[in-house]
Amino acid sequence: ASMAEGTKRLAAGDLDFRFNPSPILELQALGSAFNEMAGSLKQRNIQLETRITELSALREMDFAIMRTLDEESILRLCLKAVSAGLGFDRVALYWLDEARGELAGRFLYDPKAAAFPGQSFQGVRFLLSEGGFLADAARSRSPVLRRGAEADLPLLPLGGAANALVAAPVCGKERVLGVIAA
Repeated sequence: ASMAEGTKRLAAGDLDFRFNPSPILELQALGSAFNEMAGSLKQRNIQLETRITELSALREMDFAIMRTLDEESILRLCLKAVSAGLGFDRVALYWLDEARGELAGRFLYDPKAAAFPGQSFQGVRFLLSEGGFLADAARSRSPVLRRGAEADLPLLPLGGAANALVAAPVCGKERVLGVIAA
């Protein structure tokens, strides 16, 4: 394609178009710069689309809270939105029981199984005093990421391997309410 035709295609949004190397040095440099720019723009578009998906999930959680005041329904809808919007296979909510000093399994969302496989997960408990992944997130009030072998923890029952796990605290104005693990 000629330089003029190629620039028109890029201007029209065809970010997959690439210029072939030209025998003329100036055109070769220009074509290379356009190819690099198109690649950067395409990558940025992908990042923006991912961010829009994430923000849409957060908006869905907001709508869920506005539609109902039932705590259980709010929590389940939020976990479902986190799973769908952020692309997690399973999402677990551990509620902080300050009196007992523990994080107790509250809900587990797994779209591949029964969406909310329930009662057995509610018996899962982790003591804050024993430390660990969930306790780190609760104490630091910041997300914690574990990769590879570190991610091989029994936080998300139902089997399956995880390349990485993230724990994010659910914070109120003055305190941590729980931790979401995905």
